[in-house]
Amino acid sequence: MKSRKWLNLLIVLLIAVMALAACGGSTPAETPTEAAPVQEEAATAVPDTPAETPAETASSNLIVVITPSHDNPFFGAMADIAVAKAEELGYETLSLVHDDDANKQDELFDTAIAQGALAIILDNAGADASVAAVQKAADAGIPTFLVDREITQEGIAIAQIVSNNYQGATLLAEYFVQQMGEEGKYVELTGKDSDTNAHVRSQGYHDVIDAYPDLEMVAQQTANWSQTEGFDVMETILQANPDIKGVIAGNDTMALGAQAALLAAGRDDVIVMGFDGSDDAIASIVAGELDATALQPVAEMATQAVIQADQYIKTGSTDLPEKQSIDMVLLTPENAGNYERFAPKAGASEAAAPAGSNLIVVITPSHDNPFFGAMADIAVAKAEELGYDTLSLVHDDDANKQDELFDTAIAQGALAIILDNAGADASIAAVQKAADAGIPTFLVDREITQDGIAIAQIVSNNYQGATLLAEYFVEQMGEEGQYVELTGKDSDTNAHVRSQGYHDVIDAYPDMEMVAQQTANWSQTEGFDVMETILQANPDIKGVIAGNDTMALGAQAALLAAGRDDVIVMGFDGSDDAIASIVAGELDATALQPVAEMATQAVLQADAYIKSGSTDLPEKQSIDMVLLTPENAGNYERFAPKAGAAEAEAAAPATGSGLIVVITPSHDNPFFGAMADIAVAKAEELGYETLSLVHDDDANKQDELFDTAIAQGALAIILDNAGADASIAAVQKAADAGIPTFLVDREITQDGIAAAQIVSNNYQGATLLAEYFVEQMGEEGQYVELTGKDSDTNAHVRSQGYHDVIDEYPDLEMVAQQTANWSQTEGFDVMETILQANPNIKGVIAGNDTMALGAQAALLAAGRDDVIVMGFDGSDDAIASIVAGELEATALQPVAEMATQAVLQAHQYITTGSTGKPEKQSIDMVLLTPDNAGDYERFAPKQ
Repeated sequence: MKSRKWLNLLIVLLIAVMALAACGGSTPAETPTEAAPVQEEAATAVPDTPAETPAETASSNLIVVITPSHDNPFFGAMADIAVAKAEELGYETLSLVHDDDANKQDELFDTAIAQGALAIILDNAGADASVAAVQKAADAGIPTFLVDREITQEGIAIAQIVSNNYQGATLLAEYFVQQMGEEGKYVELTGKDSDTNAHVRSQGYHDVIDAYPDLEMVAQQTANWSQTEGFDVMETILQANPDIKGVIAGNDTMALGAQAALLAAGRDDVIVMGFDGSDDAIASIVAGELDATALQPVAEMATQAVIQADQYIKTGSTDLPEKQSIDMVLLTPENAGNYERFAPKAGASEAAAPAGSNLIVVITPSHDNPFFGAMADIAVAKAEELGYDTLSLVHDDDANKQDELFDTAIAQGALAIILDNAGADASIAAVQKAADAGIPTFLVDREITQDGIAIAQIVSNNYQGATLLAEYFVEQMGEEGQYVELTGKDSDTNAHVRSQGYHDVIDAYPDMEMVAQQTANWSQTEGFDVMETILQANPDIKGVIAGNDTMALGAQAALLAAGRDDVIVMGFDGSDDAIASIVAGELDATALQPVAEMATQAVLQADAYIKSGSTDLPEKQSIDMVLLTPENAGNYERFAPKAGAAEAEAAAPATGSGLIVVITPSHDNPFFGAMADIAVAKAEELGYETLSLVHDDDANKQDELFDTAIAQGALAIILDNAGADASIAAVQKAADAGIPTFLVDREITQDGIAAAQIVSNNYQGATLLAEYFVEQMGEEGQYVELTGKDSDTNAHVRSQGYHDVIDEYPDLEMVAQQTANWSQTEGFDVMETILQANPNIKGVIAGNDTMALGAQAALLAAGRDDVIVMGFDGSDDAIASIVAGELEATALQPVAEMATQAVLQAHQYITTGSTGKPEKQSIDMVLLTPDNAGDYERFAPKQ
């Protein structure tokens, strides 16, 4: 170890000499950052000199730290701190740099695996693009601990420890607004588009700034996290916008570059703020140049990652959730001098834990909406019935106020918090803060966008309720006529889920015409005003469907005031006001949310957790809704049946039937036919009875097939689903009936309710295929992309993978991008049409084989056997076409392995109660070309 450090020191000195020689003509944007410790530069040098890597790192005491370039002091500090902590704990270390290049990162993971690393600490090179590398390490038995940037797949990394970028961005934006005096022109410099943090920070900025109409953004441009680009971009923007008053940047390096450009232009009057809290930014603030930054707790993140890696290496567990978020600190001229190296100069002492109490705090939106009033009352009553003190608070859909209420709950030593939150993203920090204080949160009605920090998220099945209501709406409208949709707050996930459910039904009826879609922000007053305006422009409307009851009641009042009692109006929630209106013959229907059940369950589960440390239930829980019409509305009040009907004792499904049900899309596509056949054969080989069913990509039909499986007492369900969102309810229903579901090929958008989700690494397969496509195209020419069904996540992942490669080649021109909905017939028809408009196309890349084969047939029918065509799946039909010299290539999905694994894991679960594997599992794909296609059949090597 000592010899390596001396060697690294020599390297540093050489680098320093060369750097000084090169600094003579640098621009202000290239001013070098303050000297970093020796370890930082040495660590950076190691990857570029593999011959210098000591042999002893091949031993099994190695922790590898992989980050972006240390040219950004943020990443240099991160690597230094992680290395120092690991060596303090007795590990050898290897610090590597990926330069935000996913391919280079992949090679560094290969290095870590080859050297027998015990763990990898990673600040990744792309949220999607890093999934395969982390999975590869996991498959090799090496745990990965992510810091700073998350990846888009859960269950393959042991920890993802990030700054609360959104909270930091809103904190900074509030100060920016204040310093700008709430008015003036400003510029935003954004980070790399491939980095999730760039988008989260920008969103946080705009969620604050956009509320101030006198603040005008005159330019928004990326500077790719770079100080040099920050200088260049700012120089250009300033020429076009000489009267700008402020600049807000996505990180410190871009802010420093912009500041240098402004100072070079004599503009020391512009407000400039960065993000990260680097020492360079702090020095600039102290010098009166930069105005503020948001400090990321790099020291804490890096230290925690190593500590958790050490814990995992020694015990096999961290005893912490995978997703962990840490709040940020606003640094201004008042406090910036108290920080260095992304931490306070002197460690502040921990606040004493509040004294114990017997308090449950209930936090909801305003009780002016009877939905939330009932929720709070029911939760309070149940908690007091169980012997707790209660405190009911209202956040008014204001995330900042909600944060203060959490501080109140923590200060009062609450035992638990029941929460209907003020924003799916904006509430994460508050819930995490409570968890860090040892106070569990139980969410009702609205979920947050991070799993693992709340104990429970209990929601109505909003999508199911919306489709139920929409079907009745279509029926009452007679399947035709003009209608209006009033939507809820755009920041509320439920608003979007309900609207999607409405349109998934209504849009199937071509004679139903939506003449207006407008938000009324959940408000009765806005519902009245919006409806009044819409009615003037659209006097012939026949119906109104609203995202909640209050908006519906407001709209109904406006219609009645205009003498229009003939318009069909439906709401959503099942409030007593809506029920009274239905009984009075005004509103036509509503979808009742089981508020009483949600609120009661939240308190019961809180009680169980307080007493035993567990609820014995999954975090995510969904409860079906009830359609209320004039026929049954009078039987309900306070969001529940009037008379508590005894729970129907569902007959327990037969045990020991030995049945495994396999549900897939149509077997007309050989991909799904092979999947079903392989799963059935493996299940029967293991001694189970089987039932193979087809849902035809129809979520309603899929729901009926789940009912069949439940009624027949299935021991497990193998599913290739009919929609990432639309399948959640069915999988939850099976879980509630004690039947585990094992998904293959397509994931759903909710974790924790399926026993396994086993998928091909679609992104890796798509980039593999795209690289070969670029090569065959000679890096130039016009091409067409045929995409899959828009409702299928895989369609988007594959398309993204294609473009992440192809878009790097400016001489490749996409002249058409169109869906063919996974269909061979549509592939033929779409290709025929596109070819007429684009006779010079040179290539076609399709989202699956059936579309590719359809396109190929259309091209051959037109005499165009010169066009390069590639598919995706690896079906036998595609293989035969490649061997025949027609299709050029396909990416083979390991269907045989996925289907077999699903059944084996189902068997393991049935016999032991566990699969022993993470829920999310990804398997790499294989590129099939004329050189190897003949070696495969039925989605596997021939044998």
